[in-house]
Amino acid sequence: MSLRWTRTALADLDAIFAAIAQDRPRAAERVIMALLSLGGGLLRHPRQGRPGRLHQTRELAAPRLPYVIVYALSPSLIDVETDVTILRVVHGAMRWPPEVPPQ
Repeated sequence: MSLRWTRTALADLDAIFAAIAQDRPRAAERVIMALLSLGGGLLRHPRQGRPGRLHQTRELAAPRLPYVIVYALSPSLIDVETDVTILRVVHGAMRWPPEVPPQ
């Protein structure tokens, strides 16, 4: 089982940090550490998030934070476990997904 953060997800973390750090740098560090820890927990419990709004994704709400980790699961080629790819970290108030594809 492996965990991978996409460049987009890492850019989301950078943007979250920058926005919070303008006024509260220590709080920004705590938020990012909490999100990284939550993402890391997906290795132990990959299906803890709810089914996502995009096909074949899952969404995990961050406790006491207004953020949602959007991730995908895929079978591992090495073992019977599941690989986790974190696709985005979005604010709960953000329109997600930006556009809903036609059914």
